[in-house]
Amino acid sequence: MPDFLYRPATLLRSARVAKDYIRLLVLAKSYANAGYLLTFEEGQIRPDSPLYGWTMQDFLSRKGFGKEFAKEAFVPLFSGLCTCSFDALMEFPAAVVLEYVARNMPFGKMSFVSSSIQAVCTALSKPIHTIFLSTSVRSIHSLNTPTSKTPPSTPSSPHSPLQLAIETDTGEVRKYHHVIFATQANQAARILKQSRFAKGDKGLLKQVGVLERFPYRKSLVVCHTDEDVMPRERDRWRCLNFATVGGNGWVGGDGVGSEESGRGRSEAAEGYDPLNVSQCTHFFNLTLPQLGSGKAYLQTTNPITLPDPEKTLSASWFERATVTWDSMMAVDGLEGVQGLGGRWFVGSYAWPGIPLLEGCVASGARVIGRIGELEGFKVGVPWAEGGEKDNVRGGFWGVVLAWVLAWLWWFLRVLVELRVLRADSDFKTEDRVRKDL
Repeated sequence: MPDFLYRPATLLRSARVAKDYIRLLVLAKSYANAGYLLTFEEGQIRPDSPLYGWTMQDFLSRKGFGKEFAKEAFVPLFSGLCTCSFDALMEFPAAVVLEYVARNMPFGKMSFVSSSIQAVCTALSKPIHTIFLSTSVRSIHSLNTPTSKTPPSTPSSPHSPLQLAIETDTGEVRKYHHVIFATQANQAARILKQSRFAKGDKGLLKQVGVLERFPYRKSLVVCHTDEDVMPRERDRWRCLNFATVGGNGWVGGDGVGSEESGRGRSEAAEGYDPLNVSQCTHFFNLTLPQLGSGKAYLQTTNPITLPDPEKTLSASWFERATVTWDSMMAVDGLEGVQGLGGRWFVGSYAWPGIPLLEGCVASGARVIGRIGELEGFKVGVPWAEGGEKDNVRGGFWGVVLAWVLAWLWWFLRVLVELRVLRADSDFKTEDRVRKDL
């Protein structure tokens, strides 16, 4: 007899979570169908949208989502997806998160590079004839600013004059028609602020002002082979595995979104508060078959407790853009200052929605298209034709179908695997975490 028949409380709990999950899907699809989510146009969201001005905290509370779904399913999942604290997630505009839900859930699939980052870099840089590596930039300034007598290394364009000079830390100066900042917004702002200011170059100050509106949070990523961060039973390992610490033990504590879980507290000095973030572990063997099924290769982001040092392959800090209502509207501001003085900006932050790699690609394609218009050439991007918003718009029956399929999917899941993942019973790190905390 299935074990869940002996645990009616668990069955009811899972049913409540499933019900709220279905409600989330139906609401997201309905809002998308009505045009109430992101418009991918100036203004980002229609003023008459019922979600206008709402954060995720507003959405979850005003729509009556249960604590079990919010704290034990939704918040851990999207905290890991957005690589941000629970508190930062609650400040995301509701339309941004629901746009992702409408596009990708419940049956969306993730894509991974099966080769290596080196292969990606080689493919992307193949058309580029000159690449400078290990070069630190001291200043990027208008050619109206006096520079050294170093001759330009970039040929002149028949369509536009040389506008910018890049000065390296060795004093070498190279001149260009356009400079694209494929960096974080805060890094681009820092470079521009330390660059020499040319008289009359008011565009630079405007660009810095817009770039500083995009917030970032620091995170730690560790590559390792320590299986203690995974569920005890290997058959329950997934591609992405989440764990959180709440105010009352592990997942589901009463402290999420309250003082106990870190609301009102500053981020830890090292970059994040392990009590206020979702640990996400990527099981590489599932996405890289060449690794085999023997030793497990894992990548843990924002670890609650550090993996065994003897099993650690690498560790590094990085920053991830988060979204607020101001930064969402700053995307409009960025469009207004793109190209001023020959300076352009691309990245996950520069595209509407949750900052993802797809945003880097889409914003890059848009900038290249605009440069092409200035320089007299056309760039064709087949997958971008037809508009972004058309991808998630569907009719009434699409919403109904999503509701029915999602209910069936969750019903089968309850029958097959009812137990809700809780780190205090399913993770090997219980004793270590309790000791560390």
